[in-house]
Amino acid sequence: MLEGPTGTSKTKTIQVLCDILKKKLVRFNLSSETTIEDLIGRLGSGGEDSWSSFKFVPGPFTEAFENGYALLLDEVNLGQKSVLQCMETALDIGEIKQDIPGCGTIKKKINPDFILVATQNPKIEGFTNQRDELSQKFISRFTVVEFPSFEINELREIAKGIAEKNNYKKNDIVQKISDLHYQWVYEEIDSKSSNQCFTVRDINATIKAISEWQEPSDAVNCFYGSRYKGKEFEHFIQILKEKYPVLYKDLNKIPDLPKDFPKCYINNSLKKVFYFANIAKKMGVIS
Repeated sequence: MLEGPTGTSKTKTIQVLCDILKKKLVRFNLSSETTIEDLIGRLGSGGEDSWSSFKFVPGPFTEAFENGYALLLDEVNLGQKSVLQCMETALDIGEIKQDIPGCGTIKKKINPDFILVATQNPKIEGFTNQRDELSQKFISRFTVVEFPSFEINELREIAKGIAEKNNYKKNDIVQKISDLHYQWVYEEIDSKSSNQCFTVRDINATIKAISEWQEPSDAVNCFYGSRYKGKEFEHFIQILKEKYPVLYKDLNKIPDLPKDFPKCYINNSLKKVFYFANIAKKMGVIS
C-alpha cells in the first residue's frame, strides 16, 4: 500500500515496476460510488458468438484474481466498507464466491501469481473528504510505504529531466517553474480551503508547452493562474511579478479580441477567457 499526497508518483511507480517485471497490470479507481459488482463482475451481453444472450462479465478484481495479474486499486480508502469486506473474504478463503443477479453464484479460485497493490491519500488536512479509516485487518495485509511530498531540490531535478526529454535548454526558466510550483503548492495554497490540486503533471505540461511554442508566461497562466479568480488570482499574479518576473504577464494588457469576434459587450473577463481558451486550443487541450 502506497500512501502519500496526490501527484507523488504512487501509481506511476507501480506501472513502471510492472513493466520491468513484465507483469500485466489491471488498474481500477475506487470511489464511494463503487459497488461490489463493479469490482467482481456483473451480468452482461453474451455477444454474437455466444449461445446465450447473457453471460458473466468479470470485473477488474476477478480478472486479476483468477489470471494472476497485478491489481492496482487507486484511492482505496474511498471504497465502501462492504466492497472492501468482499475483497477481504476472497483473500481469506482464496476464492471469489459471489451471487450475481442473473448469473447465480460464481466461483473463481485465486491464482498464486495474483498481486494486490493499493494507493491512498493520507486522511489529513485537505485529503479527508469522503475518506474512511481502513480497518486494521485490511491494512495488515499490506506493507505500507510512505510517499512524502517532494522537496524543492527533487522538483528541480524532475523539472530538469522533463526539460531534457523535451529538448528544452533554458535551465533558468525550468528552475523558475519548479520553484514557483513549490512555493505556490506547498507554501501559499491553504490546503484546508483550496479545492485546487497541483501535481508534477502541471510542471510537465508547462515545460512541454514552452518547449513546443508557448511563451513561459502564457503556459504558467494557463496551467496555474487560470484556475483562480478574484483575490486568489491577484495574489498568484503578484507572486509572479515580484519573484518570477520572467514568468509574469500583465493580463490587463493582453491582445484585443479578433475583429471578426461576434458583437457583444467586451470586458477584461471576456478577453481573459478568450486568451486562456486560445492557449489551451494551441496546446491541444481543447478542440
